[in-house]
Amino acid sequence: MGARPNTRAAWSGTAGGRQVAMGECDRVVDSRCPAWPSRPVASREAADPDLSRDYGKATQAALRLLSYRARSVAEVRRRLETSYPSAIIEQVLKRLVAQGYLDDAAFALEWRRSREEHRPRSRMALEHELLSMGVQREVVQEALSDYDGASNASRAALRLAQRLSDSDYQSFRPKVWRYLQRRGFEASVISDTVSRLWRELTDPHHRAVNAYPQEQQGEYGHSDRADAPADDEG
Repeated sequence: MGARPNTRAAWSGTAGGRQVAMGECDRVVDSRCPAWPSRPVASREAADPDLSRDYGKATQAALRLLSYRARSVAEVRRRLETSYPSAIIEQVLKRLVAQGYLDDAAFALEWRRSREEHRPRSRMALEHELLSMGVQREVVQEALSDYDGASNASRAALRLAQRLSDSDYQSFRPKVWRYLQRRGFEASVISDTVSRLWRELTDPHHRAVNAYPQEQQGEYGHSDRADAPADDEG
């Protein structure tokens, strides 16, 4: 056997909380990186070269998916199912899990962190998203165990509240309320957030804002359902 080619490429991505460099020939399959480490070859594959080729192609496809963003095991499985046999897919997934490129617990935590940083929403909305991507419920619950709804609601609404700070409270309140409602926040959290943001943005002494009693009963059509959040003011 000839020497392993030195094909360290500049491209890199993130998968399962790990950095994926397509030139790391001992870990990653890529057309530029052909020296994928040997693995046990099942007798069926040894007799059928197409299966071995499918394994390599499926692994490349999985790693390309992971180069764009981290994904759950179920997401990668769904994407591969359209092109590869299930037995090959399960081999690929098993290997990527073993090497840390697929890790649903790490994925759920990273998804939460990204949402909190860029597009905050309610715990219920996050739970719905993660479950829809095939993450097991117990893994989701662990990832969201210390979720702070009030803090996320404040971050979610801050920019809109700042734009509306020159308006009166009767205009401010329903717009911020609906904005947070679409992101799945509970009525009690929305009510507290609206009052606090108004206080902080308009009153240097943080004078209390009298909340209308209807807020607690969901005056603006409160629903606990975590719909796909919209990003406009509405």
